[in-house]
Amino acid sequence: MRISGKYIPSGIPTTTFYINSQSMIVFLWIVFVLLLISIVLFWLILKAFKNPVRQHDKTPEDIGIPFKEISIATKNNCSLYGWWIPGKEKAPLLILVHGWGRNVGRMMPYIEKLHKAGFNLIAFDSRNHGSSDADQHSTMLKFAEDIHSTIEYATENEWTKKPSIISKMIVKRKNQSII
Repeated sequence: MRISGKYIPSGIPTTTFYINSQSMIVFLWIVFVLLLISIVLFWLILKAFKNPVRQHDKTPEDIGIPFKEISIATKNNCSLYGWWIPGKEKAPLLILVHGWGRNVGRMMPYIEKLHKAGFNLIAFDSRNHGSSDADQHSTMLKFAEDIHSTIEYATENEWTKKPSIISKMIVKRKNQSII
């Protein structure tokens, strides 16, 4: 087979694809618009999943419970803000963890009831929440790391012995958990 004076072996497609300048401009505009839409969607997704940072407006002292403000170092050298609330001497330690977009202040109803029951308590703001340090974006892995850092902190301060489980209780109520 011959095309424009050149020999092409049989079995090879002979279609030629021509792009004129007007088609190229349309193609580039489509690519540009798709790229722009992708960037806007990515930004909106990041904004939608970014939790609002709200500072607590109550402390245990407001309801007559003595507490100590603590700073807990995390795996990547961020600092968690928290409260150490001592209970009875040999009582177990409970670590209270707020929900997504919340802070330690949301744990006040639990603190009041658990303190009356004599438990030792630690409540803390996870990274990117409340008064704790910012650390890019929040994930469940970071929540778990923050809980682990809090357990290590409690152990270092001899508020508890190194347990396999300190005490585990999960309460689900509108983005709140008690562990």
